[in-house]
Amino acid sequence: MRSANDARFAGDLRTAIMRELPVTITYFKDGVNPETDTPVVRTIEPYDVIKSQSGNHLIKAMDRLRIKPRSFRTDRVVSYTVHRGGRRIVPVPVPAAPLPASRPVRALPDPQDDLISSWGDWLELTYDPDMPRYDTLSERDGEGS
Repeated sequence: MRSANDARFAGDLRTAIMRELPVTITYFKDGVNPETDTPVVRTIEPYDVIKSQSGNHLIKAMDRLRIKPRSFRTDRVVSYTVHRGGRRIVPVPVPAAPLPASRPVRALPDPQDDLISSWGDWLELTYDPDMPRYDTLSERDGEGS
């Protein structure tokens, strides 16, 4: 186990990320205070190191115990061991693809409404009681036979 305060910690962590090697860390969940806190030992599979909005460096890793992504603050890591022979066993989550920019969608008429209105027009023309009935097309056009 190496001390996380060592200058090699960042380089070893970068190597573990590039080679996809697991790392066992000893860290304090609620801050580094050996008198009040109990250290936790976890084997993680790091895949990124980022800086949080509050300025802390976070190790983004897959936690082998929980089988899900977790973040660990580097200032709370007390010691670490990089496993030289191991490989990643927990798959890294794939980031969601950004949604394409949406274009305004033109509202299409409902085909059901069109069918009902055209059916109603046909019914009105065919069975309208106010409209005189014609026997032939020529009578309708006013040409009498």
